[in-house]
Amino acid sequence: MFVRGYLGSVLDGSAAPVGTCFQVSAGVLVTAVHVLEQAGADTEVRVRALYPAGPVMAATARRVDGVHDLAVLTCSGSLPESVSALVASDDLRLNQLVHLTGVADVPYSEHRHEYLDAFGSWAGGTVRQGDGARLGRMRCQDVMLGMSGSPVRRAGDDAVVGVVSGRYNSGDGWLRDSVWVARTEDLASLLDGLTTVTCARPSLEPGGAELARWTVDLLSAIDAALTGRSAGEGLSRTVHELVAEVVDESQVNGVAFRGRLRAHGLEPAVLLTWLPQHARAIARWSSNDDGECAALLARLRVRLAAAVEDGRLPATSATAPHIASALRGTPSRPDFADRLADLVPVARSTSREAVIVREKDADEQQGSVVHVPGTGERAPAALDVRGQRLSHVARHMCELRRADRYLTGRDDVVAKLCAATTDGPGHSVLWLSGRPGVGASEVALHVAHRTASHYDTVLYVDLYGRQAGSRRSVRTVARMLLEALGEPITSRLGEDEALFDTLRRVLGSTRSLLVLDNVRDAGDVAPVVRDSGAATVIVTSHQRRQSLADPDLAVHLPVLDPSDSVGLLRRFAADVRPRDHRHLEHIAGLCDNLPLALRLVGARLTARPEVAVSEWARLLTHEHSRLNFLSDDERAVRSAIMLGYLDMDLPERHTTRYLSAVPGAVATEAELTYALDGDEAVTALSLHRVVDASMADCEGTGGSHGGYVLSFRLAELVRLVASERLTAEETPQDIRAFRRRSTRYLADRMSEIVHAAEIANLELEMDPTRAHTALDIAVSHSWWDIAEDLGRDLRVIYNATWDLPALTRTVEALVTVHLATTSPGRAVRSIRDLVEVLASADSCRGDALSWAQRGERIAAEHGLREEHVDACLLVGDVAARLKEYRVAYNAMIRTNELLEAHGRADESGTVLVNLAKLAQHAPEVVDGPRNASWWADRAIALADRVGDADSRAWAHFERARIGSYTGERVLALRHYKIAAMCWVSCGVNNNAAVVAQNTADLHGDDPHGAHAAWAEAVRLWRLCPDEKARLAHALVMLSSLQRQLGMNEDLARSLADAHETCPSDHARLHHEIAVRLAASRCLSGAEYGVATGPNPQPAGLVSDALRVLAASARDKNDDALLDQLLRAATINGVAGYQFWIFDELREPAGPRPTIGPSRP
Repeated sequence: MFVRGYLGSVLDGSAAPVGTCFQVSAGVLVTAVHVLEQAGADTEVRVRALYPAGPVMAATARRVDGVHDLAVLTCSGSLPESVSALVASDDLRLNQLVHLTGVADVPYSEHRHEYLDAFGSWAGGTVRQGDGARLGRMRCQDVMLGMSGSPVRRAGDDAVVGVVSGRYNSGDGWLRDSVWVARTEDLASLLDGLTTVTCARPSLEPGGAELARWTVDLLSAIDAALTGRSAGEGLSRTVHELVAEVVDESQVNGVAFRGRLRAHGLEPAVLLTWLPQHARAIARWSSNDDGECAALLARLRVRLAAAVEDGRLPATSATAPHIASALRGTPSRPDFADRLADLVPVARSTSREAVIVREKDADEQQGSVVHVPGTGERAPAALDVRGQRLSHVARHMCELRRADRYLTGRDDVVAKLCAATTDGPGHSVLWLSGRPGVGASEVALHVAHRTASHYDTVLYVDLYGRQAGSRRSVRTVARMLLEALGEPITSRLGEDEALFDTLRRVLGSTRSLLVLDNVRDAGDVAPVVRDSGAATVIVTSHQRRQSLADPDLAVHLPVLDPSDSVGLLRRFAADVRPRDHRHLEHIAGLCDNLPLALRLVGARLTARPEVAVSEWARLLTHEHSRLNFLSDDERAVRSAIMLGYLDMDLPERHTTRYLSAVPGAVATEAELTYALDGDEAVTALSLHRVVDASMADCEGTGGSHGGYVLSFRLAELVRLVASERLTAEETPQDIRAFRRRSTRYLADRMSEIVHAAEIANLELEMDPTRAHTALDIAVSHSWWDIAEDLGRDLRVIYNATWDLPALTRTVEALVTVHLATTSPGRAVRSIRDLVEVLASADSCRGDALSWAQRGERIAAEHGLREEHVDACLLVGDVAARLKEYRVAYNAMIRTNELLEAHGRADESGTVLVNLAKLAQHAPEVVDGPRNASWWADRAIALADRVGDADSRAWAHFERARIGSYTGERVLALRHYKIAAMCWVSCGVNNNAAVVAQNTADLHGDDPHGAHAAWAEAVRLWRLCPDEKARLAHALVMLSSLQRQLGMNEDLARSLADAHETCPSDHARLHHEIAVRLAASRCLSGAEYGVATGPNPQPAGLVSDALRVLAASARDKNDDALLDQLLRAATINGVAGYQFWIFDELREPAGPRPTIGPSRP
């Protein structure tokens, strides 16, 4: 990298550099105070230009600020340049890219380095206790001794935003890679009067987009701090202090609130009450809490706004009032509100708290829903800015590649395939195979280009089937295609069946042509090819064996005819003399008439016309013999590659070798420059020369803001040869260092994607295969810091795209990292997060149980008390969903025993209820006298002693259900009464309504008691505005009892109310109510209308009544049938109770609430 002329080094008495300085104006330099101390000087010091080293000059310390570690020097001479500008440190955005260059004192190095570049990101600031010094902070792992005093420069415009003070190096890993930075605001005060340079600030009124980005960055950082993701120790501490203050002031326990913050975070959509998506976000976040969490959240919003204004949370003076206004619910400016609404991520938080509904028979339980896992769906494409960018990138990635204009000898096969695609059926599959280098990809591209006009959409995806580090999975391919077609990926496509059904539907809606290039085998693309709707698919592979294409559309390409091979070489060597024709034939034979080998040699002929054709033939013959250990199929290609490799200059060979070591053998200019620690302009020139030599391909994809990013990739066989040369010509130490920097670069880029940085290259988000390869490399080399960063960010990506196999592999790597770095608690938490995702997918619940059991074993082996309890509870939850009731029961037993052993028996309320549920639902799991009633009685005793109203309700409710099954009717009614009182007292009206319905079932032969119970259920369901269908169901049940009791006027009102209440999406219930209403009017002699339209009812009582009502005459038997319908229970009722268990503990609430007696 070019070293700026304003950089200098501070020398000690022996003229050795001990620190860095920089020039702000002619003869005025800045460094750190401790650099002067290291130089052994009080006021006089010697300096010189950093690189190239200039003459030594004397400098005097004119002003010193020991608190902020800043010193201003005046020099007898001056450095060649001065800095372009000073920009206020406090005005930097979180995660903004910065860089610096300084003296390189590399520990344990055998060599001396003139300077070192370091790149990082801005991490906000803090206030130091004691002296009150305000400091900035950046994240960077490359800051070395000697860089103190170096200017921290903003990427893009090179403006100075701070001065390096020191890197934090702790033995425990806290604040790893943190660098303390002196602020330019303090430097400007120190420079006042010595120079005209001032600290520039943005305008007092920043634009709406800038304000929105500041706000989203800060709120996302707060969310990360609450959930334990990386947010910086200072910010994390401040946020948790604010939460503690809110809870303390409210004089409540706050356990549920803290638990919800820890589990679900605090997303921007939850905090900003004025956003359109806030209602949905807060509903997911709060679920059925009793109001305490919502009240604490409202207080926390106010406290966060105040913290932004008083500086406890990072914000600039220009942005703080606006951010605070957004938190208080009244954004300061319309443009700010509009931009912020566009940028705020869609809510992801979900609640896993269950709502009980009445238990029904097994055949009635179809379609019941209790747990409602988060959908994770994105906003509509018109509102999802990031989604639009992803779709834009996907279209770039799926653009049809340019065809090779030198294609020779394939006219017949191209014509045949073109005819098959245009004249054949709507859906057809073409399979092109051949040995490496035979040109199947080029034939497919020519066919696609010639027939493109016959299709509405043409898409191309390279699967890199022979490159293990870049190979795209079938889910990634499907995702790329759907995004390119404008169909965003949501969690509803988490299951493979849903994903490929959607792909078939989207492709079937238009006439499409898909080119799937470089497929490893048929299994890699079978789901896409079989589910491609009406699309035509062209597949290229080295494998002939497949069952996807008809035999007449499966073409195995041979090598070229010798005459075509010579003709291809002549196109490159047009001036060849007739007597050299035999040398061309010789070269074609040495290349085995393989198009790739011929193209590589042809590139040599064009690039070096001064070399005789006979000399090329001799060299190729030599390489052929030197590589005789290679297989016959690939010997010709390897020989041609080696010939091309040796013909390149040394820098291009060096670039080619190291390009083979990049994860996936593909890199951008910036990536390879960083990994080589070189100059980007030099690296870019070298890469383009490698492309000119036909050793690599270059392709462009959409970058940020519609920009263009060039990627360079070695063909697979070229990569193999380059990898051999890398091992032979480079030292293991250099290769290892290169790979570490390469994986670090990818880790940083993934971090930009996860943190939604504007500079992020979204191609890695669309296809994170290379980042996953980097993760595997980092784990294999024990680079735990890089592996953890990559694993954490990949987990976010795979969670968002619902790629469960990839997510599982990522968590496997993270667990390895956490165990290797003696962080078993983090390993268990990573497993828990994975289990919750896997358990929400029906096809992965078996894997979820295995992972949950693994988490329990790790927690037990490492003596993690809290994690062990949570892990046992999780095993029980997942096992119950899988109907592995004995496993679930035993897990709950272990959970209860652990709680008792650790002195936490008061927290076991939900566990005891779970045991009662399991013992009742699957009595075969009970061993000994501890049956369902025994567990329920223990739950009641505990809840009556330390539980809150909701906990008491659950315990009594479960005991009542057990009593109803064992015939203890009086006992069941007593416990149902207590449960209802508890739930009504805490506002959980839906559960209280369920209690009323279950009470009605217990009255059996007493229609008066049942009528009263159903009337209470109706009253309670009316208090639940989202339960219209259940209200309609209860009204029908009430009407049937009113018919039995002769209350016909009340019956008519109940049915009319039910008909008006029932939602239209419950078609059968709505239709049944209409028939009942007509029947009641018919029997009372009033006019009635018969329900028209198609009859949604199956054969049965409702359909029979409908025929009677439609008939022109009826008899007594018909009236009896109508009366039978009106007396019957709801036939198309809302599905009810489905077995489930609690998946979290509840903290004891303290003294027993005074909501009524524990026993009537």
